[in-house]
Amino acid sequence: MDNLNYVLEYFPALKMPSFTLLLWMLLIYAVIVAPILYFILKRADKREWAWFLIPIIAVIASGAVYFVGSADKTRELAHTINVIKLNGQGDGVKSSASAFFTPRSGNYQLEFSENTYLKTGRNQTTFGSGLGENTSFVRNTPEATTLELRDMPQWSLAKIWSESQGTEPVGRFALDLKLDGSGQLTGAVTNETINDLTEVVLVVGGKGYKLGDVAQGASVSVPQDQKQVLKFVGSDLSNILYPYVQNDTRARERDILNNYSWAGGYSNKDAYIMGWSKDRLTTFTLKGTEVDSDQLNYWVQPVSMNWEVSGELNIPYGFLSPEISQVNAPMYASYPHGIEMGQGMIVGEFPLITEGSVQYSEISIKGTKFNQNVTMEIWNVKESKWEPVDNSNNEVVYADHPEQYIVDNRVRFMITASDQTNFTMPELSVKGEATP
Repeated sequence: MDNLNYVLEYFPALKMPSFTLLLWMLLIYAVIVAPILYFILKRADKREWAWFLIPIIAVIASGAVYFVGSADKTRELAHTINVIKLNGQGDGVKSSASAFFTPRSGNYQLEFSENTYLKTGRNQTTFGSGLGENTSFVRNTPEATTLELRDMPQWSLAKIWSESQGTEPVGRFALDLKLDGSGQLTGAVTNETINDLTEVVLVVGGKGYKLGDVAQGASVSVPQDQKQVLKFVGSDLSNILYPYVQNDTRARERDILNNYSWAGGYSNKDAYIMGWSKDRLTTFTLKGTEVDSDQLNYWVQPVSMNWEVSGELNIPYGFLSPEISQVNAPMYASYPHGIEMGQGMIVGEFPLITEGSVQYSEISIKGTKFNQNVTMEIWNVKESKWEPVDNSNNEVVYADHPEQYIVDNRVRFMITASDQTNFTMPELSVKGEATP
C-alpha cells in the first residue's frame, strides 16, 4: 500500500482553478485599472485618486482570485483507496490508504473503528514540500482507534494507511469456467460481493476478458467476441485498459492496477478477476462527524480453473503456470515482464491436470528461443536424464510419446544462465483425451 502514496494525491475533490476563469479575471483587472479607470479619472479631473484606487482594486481582485482558488478547500476532506483481496470463499482482506486534507492549521483528532491498525506518513503541503517531523500519535482502545495529527499547516495532506485485523464478510466472485475441446474459455461469472462493480475483467491465459459492469447478484458470460478480449504481457494490462490521454481521468485506476501487478509479481501466467466500485468502505470521523471522502475500491480475487472435462482436451498456452522448485543462482527475481537472474540455474515444473484420467497426445513449449546466455533442458523420465530443448525456433512440440516427459503429472524443466540475464518464462500447451 505504500506504493499508492502518490496516487492519493489525485484528490478528486481538490481541483485546480479554471484557467479560463482566472485569465478572464486578469484581463478584466487589467482593463479596469488601465483604460477604464484612467478615462473615468481624467473625465472627472481626479487622476491623483489613482494612487489609492489602484491598490484598492488590486486588493479586491486578489481577494476574488483567492476566493475562486479556495472554493473547494474550506472544509476537511479525505481521499481513500481500498484494495479488497477476496479469498473466493465469501471473505476478504481490506487494506486502505487515505489522504486527509486540512483546510486550516492546527491539531486534528480522527476516530476509526476498533481493531484498526494504523500507520501515518509524513505530512505534506498541497505544493509537495515536506514538513519535517511526523508529529502524529495513534491510540488504540477497545472502543476505537484514535489518530491525533498535531501542528498541521493550512492546506496540507496527512497520509494514513489502515488495515483491519482479520478478514471481513465482503462476498466473492462465483466462477464457472471451462475450456472446450478447441481450447476456448467458456462459462460465467456471478457478482456475489456486497457492491455493484464496474469494468470487471477476467484475467486468465495471458488474456483479459472484459465483462463490463456487473451488478450485485448478476451473472455475465465470458465474452466470445474478440473485441472484448485483450492480449497483454505482464503489467501492460493497466496501459491497455486505461491508456494515457490528454486530460487523463483514469490515472488512479491505471496506477493502482500497475502497482498491484508489480507488487504481486503478476504476469500473463497468473489468473485473477478484478473490478471497481466507489462505495464508502472505509470511514473515519472528526469530532463525531464522518469526514466527507472520495473512495475508489479495487476488488481482486485469484482464479482457479475447473479442469473437470471429458473427451477431447486442448489447453492452450497461458493456463498452466510454471512453478519454480529450485534456484541455484546468486540473484533471482520474478517481475511482470519476466525473470532476472545471475549466473546459475533454476528448476521448474508445469503442473498438469490431476482430476480424472488424461492420455496426452501432444506437449508444446513456447518461448524456448532465449538469448545467447540462456539454455533450456527438459527432464526425460524414460531415460532419466536432462534433454536439451531445441532453441532454433521459439516453439518445440513433443508429439511422439509425450508421456516420457511427464513425472507425477508434471513436466520438469531446467534453465541455465551463463551470465546475468533477463528472459521470459516459457509456456506450456497440452492436448489429449480426458475421462472423469
